[in-house]
Amino acid sequence: LIYGSNITGSYGDGVDVFGNRTTIRDSYVYGYDGYGVYINGSYNNITDSVVKGEGYYSYGVYITGSYNNITDTAVKSEWYGGVYIYGSYNLIYGSNITGSYGDGVYVFGNRTAIVRSNVYGHNYGVYIWGNDNNITDTHASGYYYDGVYITGNDNNITDTHASGYGGYGVYITGNDNVINGSSFTGSWGDGVYIYGSYNNITDTHASGYGGYGVYVDGNRTAIRDSYVYGYDYGVYIYGSYNLIYGSNVTSYSDYGVYITGNHNTITGSVVKGEGCDYGVYIWGNDNTITDTYATSEGCDYGVYIWGNHNTITGSAISGAEIGLYIWGNDNTVVNSTVSHDGIGIYLYYDSSTLITGNIISNNGKYGLYMQGTRGDLIYNNLFN
Repeated sequence: LIYGSNITGSYGDGVDVFGNRTTIRDSYVYGYDGYGVYINGSYNNITDSVVKGEGYYSYGVYITGSYNNITDTAVKSEWYGGVYIYGSYNLIYGSNITGSYGDGVYVFGNRTAIVRSNVYGHNYGVYIWGNDNNITDTHASGYYYDGVYITGNDNNITDTHASGYGGYGVYITGNDNVINGSSFTGSWGDGVYIYGSYNNITDTHASGYGGYGVYVDGNRTAIRDSYVYGYDYGVYIYGSYNLIYGSNVTSYSDYGVYITGNHNTITGSVVKGEGCDYGVYIWGNDNTITDTYATSEGCDYGVYIWGNHNTITGSAISGAEIGLYIWGNDNTVVNSTVSHDGIGIYLYYDSSTLITGNIISNNGKYGLYMQGTRGDLIYNNLFN
């Protein structure tokens, strides 16, 4: 036990621990030319303390081992990263971590938790390479790169705010990761970037001021009950069986929602574009838009579909030069409203499109415009 102490390593580390079950409590530890605290072992604790490392390429706290805890502690590295962890089942709780010229927290391992902490990194706020790690009720920011960077599976981010001034709010490569009740900002990049499948984003705010609000490259990822803003793209999806549910998506530049793939669904959502190219752009087959409001004031297209067997049902489209553009075969528009556009619906060299039970009204030029179509079935609609 080191308790109530003031320790300075004038030409090296403040404290080196080689072994298990050492506790540093209510102490000030300073490594003038090295690490603040270096731990090689397990079941060690740093609590209610201040730790600083001032050596070049030296962390404030460097841990190799498992089941180590940093609680209610301030950790700072003047010339490198705040905390480095190589191991599993470690905990950072209620702490302030600063990496002045490196990452705030770097984790290489599994089942490490960062809880109720503030983390700042000159490069990344939090960098994780591993599985089953958790970030909860934490503020993480990265100056040059991302607020949070994760490579791995089954990681969780909950009730957390992360910002990347020079990169992404959060960048994830992996599967089965969960984001819940959080907010992410990418000042020069995307709010959320995901490369992988079976990931979930719920009750989250994502803003990409330099690119995409949410970027998904993969399959079976769900965005639920979230607010997404992207300067270029609100939501970009490249993959299949993805879901946007109960969400509000906004873009003022290129695309509100951009989808390339099959069997994707937008349901119960609002997609808003102002002065954009496309409110919703779909290139693929068997995609569905249902119970969704797409308003695209000053945009070229409200909803643009290029593909086959796509369905729009129970939705409202308004405000664009062309409300709904369809190029493909066997697409369906049912029980929807297309209004206050230049051209309501534009069918271009399509075939076997079904349009029924819709209200197509108050469009400036044409309610329905057909070019090179064949075999379409259009009945029981209200035009005015």
